[in-house]
Amino acid sequence: MSSNSVHLLLFTSLLLLIISPTISQKISFRPKALVLPVTKDTATHQYIAHITQRTPPVQIKVAIDLGGEFLWVDCEKGFNSSTKKPVPCRSAQCNLAKSKSCSTNGNPSEDVCGEFPHNPFTSTSTSGDLSQDIIYIQSTNGSSPGKVVSVPKFLFTCAPTFILEGLSNGTVGVAGLGRNTIALPSLFSAAFSFPKKMAVCLSPTNGVVFFGNGPYELSPGIDVSKSLTYTPLILNPVNLIGGFQGESSSEYFIGVKSIKVDGKPVPVNTSLLSIDANGDGGTKISSVVPYTSLETSIYNSVVNAFVNALAQRNIPKVAAVAPFSACFNTKDIGFSQGGPIVPPIDFVLQSEKVVWRVSGANSMVRVSNDVLCLGFVDGGPLHFVDWGIKFTPTAIVIGGRQIEDILLQFDLASSRLAQTTSFRPKSLILPVIKDASTLQYTTIITQGTPPIQVKVIIDLGGEFLWTVCDQANRSSTYKIVRCRSAQCNLGDLKSCDTANNCMESPTNTVINLGSSDYFSQDTLSIQSSDGSNPGRLVSIPKFLFSCAPTLLLEGLASGVKGLAALGWNVLSLPLQFSAAFSFPRKFALCLSSSTSANGVVLFGDGPYMLGPGIDVSKLLTYTPLIRNPINLVGGFFGVSEPSAEYFIGVKSIKIGGKTVPVNTTLLSINKEGEGGTKISTVFPYSSLETSIHKAVVDAFVKALGNVTRVAAVAPFSACFSAKSFVSTRTGPGVPLIEFVLQSEKVVWRINGANSMVFVNKDVVCLGFVDGGPLRFVDWGIKFTRTAIVIGGHQIEDNLIQIDLAASRLAKTTPFPKALVLRVTKDTTTRQYITQITQRTPPVQAKVVLDVGGEFLWVDCEKGYKSSTKKPVPCGSPQCALSLSGACTISDNDPSDVGICSVMPNNPISSVGTSGDLFQDILYVQSTNGFNSGKQVSVPNLLFSCAPNSLLEGLSKGAVGIAGLGRNKVALPSLLASAFSFPRKFGVCLSPNSNGVVFFGKEPYVLLPGIDISTVDPFTTLETSIYKALVNAFVKALGPKVPRVKAVAPFGACFDAKHIGSTRVGPAVPQIDLVLSNDKLWSIFGDNSMVSVGNDVLCLGFVDGGPLNFVDWGIKSTPTAVVIGGHQIENNFLLFDLGASRLGFSSSLLFRQTTCSNFNFNSSAY
Repeated sequence: MSSNSVHLLLFTSLLLLIISPTISQKISFRPKALVLPVTKDTATHQYIAHITQRTPPVQIKVAIDLGGEFLWVDCEKGFNSSTKKPVPCRSAQCNLAKSKSCSTNGNPSEDVCGEFPHNPFTSTSTSGDLSQDIIYIQSTNGSSPGKVVSVPKFLFTCAPTFILEGLSNGTVGVAGLGRNTIALPSLFSAAFSFPKKMAVCLSPTNGVVFFGNGPYELSPGIDVSKSLTYTPLILNPVNLIGGFQGESSSEYFIGVKSIKVDGKPVPVNTSLLSIDANGDGGTKISSVVPYTSLETSIYNSVVNAFVNALAQRNIPKVAAVAPFSACFNTKDIGFSQGGPIVPPIDFVLQSEKVVWRVSGANSMVRVSNDVLCLGFVDGGPLHFVDWGIKFTPTAIVIGGRQIEDILLQFDLASSRLAQTTSFRPKSLILPVIKDASTLQYTTIITQGTPPIQVKVIIDLGGEFLWTVCDQANRSSTYKIVRCRSAQCNLGDLKSCDTANNCMESPTNTVINLGSSDYFSQDTLSIQSSDGSNPGRLVSIPKFLFSCAPTLLLEGLASGVKGLAALGWNVLSLPLQFSAAFSFPRKFALCLSSSTSANGVVLFGDGPYMLGPGIDVSKLLTYTPLIRNPINLVGGFFGVSEPSAEYFIGVKSIKIGGKTVPVNTTLLSINKEGEGGTKISTVFPYSSLETSIHKAVVDAFVKALGNVTRVAAVAPFSACFSAKSFVSTRTGPGVPLIEFVLQSEKVVWRINGANSMVFVNKDVVCLGFVDGGPLRFVDWGIKFTRTAIVIGGHQIEDNLIQIDLAASRLAKTTPFPKALVLRVTKDTTTRQYITQITQRTPPVQAKVVLDVGGEFLWVDCEKGYKSSTKKPVPCGSPQCALSLSGACTISDNDPSDVGICSVMPNNPISSVGTSGDLFQDILYVQSTNGFNSGKQVSVPNLLFSCAPNSLLEGLSKGAVGIAGLGRNKVALPSLLASAFSFPRKFGVCLSPNSNGVVFFGKEPYVLLPGIDISTVDPFTTLETSIYKALVNAFVKALGPKVPRVKAVAPFGACFDAKHIGSTRVGPAVPQIDLVLSNDKLWSIFGDNSMVSVGNDVLCLGFVDGGPLNFVDWGIKSTPTAVVIGGHQIENNFLLFDLGASRLGFSSSLLFRQTTCSNFNFNSSAY
């Protein structure tokens, strides 16, 4: 709070000296609030108010005691007032004061109510008479002073002169603002019938106390009562002041649960933070104690944590200055709007979200020009004895220095405290736009007084903000930083000119050109945000930046006047913003690939709501940031400061899942700063060292297979016909490029949208450029390069979070790692059913699962309506993907290229027909493998329309077939392509409840000659195999289990009464399918036997007929072994289409679980 704003409330306080009491009493006026100006005495650090009392009026000087019981003044020296009266013993006023004594002269009718005035500065108490007299105080509407009003019989206590010892010069008493019934807040509330509330805003110069409700406008138009954080007030049941023992305390206590320094919890004895039955411990707020006092063990922990946090920033301690123990050189500490840039200290209140934050302006005390100290003092142990008297101090006393320029509202009726600093945003936001000509990312900053918008480019690794300064129209708040000042000492090495001005070295990193100009400061304004929406504009008065000559604008986008640096430097935007507003040293960058749509930089913590209800801060994968010890930027080359650029540890590169052979020594940073991987917004495309570039291009071309290359278009070396690629959700359907980070599980994936660049409508190129050798010589100067620079195109439409405090980078693309479909079994048809959600607006559709099906097909004849449904043209990449050999062409339009036609098949009735290929949006539920997650969409999923007649034989209500086969347009392949996960899926079917299909996991060996089907309810065997199996099974079962009459379609049935029960079903011989390497697919009783009645169990295998047979003149060749649905129930199957292998479990009943146990009801991730 600025002192000027309080002057508005102070100027009419002079009226107190000239308005007569008779006039004020005649005015029938009931104020809504009162105001009392407060100043700070620099000698004693006491907060002083002037009140007007007596008849005739006399202005007196009193010290403010936030926890004081009442107003008391010295009545021994010259207290003359015609309206002063003693308060009789046993009167209503004496009872209100809860007095326990009376002064008497022998006549009971003249007994005077007694009180115990207390000097909190010397801890001295004495006895005094309770009196009443008129008092005058100024009213307010919350924004400006109003009329002076009076309270005729205001209660106060007379005290002897000796108790004034230790008070500020000229002070004649203490104004108690505590919870007592005769303290100022309660008496004013009773006199004018306004709420029992008080707001205090103390200042190093002029502060203020409001009595009554808000608004509290401490600056024009800013009502701080609307930005308060609340915490309960706690009543200490024991009054520790001498004369009031036996009563509850009138001081204000709050519930501190823990303490953090720089965001990290400080280890303290938490029992000290609570008030015990004797009144010991707890946390109170005091205007008497000049600096926050902490019990010894708490003090040591807080100081150690604070010193260690500064040591990590290379700021050492200097010699202590009493009463402080942790002091530092001012030259080592920067300054911002929030005061010295030091770790914040947080008192955590009722929850982690409610904290009392003590920033640099309140935590640090300047004891000399060169020394700043942590303004907390050691309060000693909780119990100590002095002169034989036991003292019990409070564990934490938040003192005057720590509550300055913070408005505190005390709501006595609701018993709660509200606290605010001047508006401190949790995060800030800068919109970013891509320049179409230069491919540079630009933003607008607002600088100076009056404010001027300045267009600058974004440099992720830049050192500091620099702009071309307009000397002719210089801002009124602009100043050049002086040499050897704390600001000049920040960051990298600087120089000084002959006029003692601090000089900086701005660099244009686009053309690598540096210069020298004035290091300066000016007001910078930026928009705040809550992570979802933009908020109010906030300003930083002395934001540090460098001026630059116009020659540095060469090569920059049109209209650009500077460079906004986001690098790892104390002067960069992220660190200056963090210091100014005490939020975490984090920022997030999300660049847009469009030149007409904004990207964004968010400074501070999440959430990052980049879509309605989508907080991408919860979808981050982390990797450590690596500090390059050598700064390779032009103006800083060779200086001792490390690089401000952001490096990460790439261990290897994969394309299409296969490792690219590269010289891995290039991937590490050597002692000269060469090599490694950095991220850059200055490079439009990723740049790779020559040998790495060649290896990546060769591997990419090989992974593409038969796609024909076309002539290269500079600066790219690998270009292709755009017609060769299918368009997917993630751009052209090309092999995935992966930068493997700290482990095989942590990768930076680059999909088609980020790897490929359309240079025109017909040609698309691999968007990586040859960065040349690691070392080169130009004009006799040796230059070194980074091996891999991940450029702008490769980070577009990905959110990247830089956490400077934790030294880590997080990246996300909002794609799931796996998807899940719920599967049920239709008891009538024994078909396995799932529900898919398709179309716009979304409609749920029931389809039958076919593990071997070619693609998804649905009935489009009956009511298929969708605004996003589109036909697939003949000759398109999508049509080629489906291996279609036919087109539907209009007879009436010769120019019609036709619609791609495929052959949807009903495997239940073995009927096929022709149908057109379409694309429409499909919604599927994501999963982490344990629980279901958010629903995600595939905008242009391929499917076939089919006639209604093809539904014959399907389960009631089913409108199609979901094909899970090996085809490129089957669901596993399409979903893998859409979300860039492996072409794998897992099936786990259940006989009587929910089963599940996963897309995106584990492997398994697939053998020729054996088919797996979810369409055939039971395993079908070629006739000779079937007979051999039945004979062997009957023989193994033995004569004690009699056969009974067969029940179709089975050929071997038995009396169930003679068959026992086990954990895995009926106790029958185990059937083993011997696979490669002698691996067994074991089929136990639950999967081999089918109950067809109360007393009959049949072997659930059926005779599939001979291998070759003729039906209606058509030769048919069925598979020898078709493992049917019953045999795979409660077995988990994983199909790895990429590796062409199948993974299988034995019966899950052995593990006391089933396929129905997947949690579809939880979204716990």
